[in-house]
Amino acid sequence: MIRMVGSEAGTEARGPLSAQHLELCLAGVSSRVLIADADVARRGALLDDLTQKMPAGTSFLEASTVSQVFERVGGCRMVIIGGPLEEASASALTRILARRLPGLHVVDLGAAKRSLRHERRARARRS
Repeated sequence: MIRMVGSEAGTEARGPLSAQHLELCLAGVSSRVLIADADVARRGALLDDLTQKMPAGTSFLEASTVSQVFERVGGCRMVIIGGPLEEASASALTRILARRLPGLHVVDLGAAKRSLRHERRARARRS
């Protein structure tokens, strides 16, 4: 499950998307996509997967640090965050991008997992 954040009406609070819905969203994107993750292997696996699912005209950029994200994000239609970066968590980067580049679509692939962990901890504290 993923969370998608964007500036268009209704995208700020959009809940988790199914893999099928993500593929439909991605099918309409035919420009540059930035993949952000400090883990080289995970970023590479994500790149391989997206290369197969995205339109042939899509070009991909990669970033492992926040500074690389901001150097390369110009002209990108979307940023896909696979995991934390060297200087920031994925959720922190999502918030920074939403604030600084409100028209940019940001997909945080780990948001649902983090939300579930947070929910479990909250339940454990109440017990």
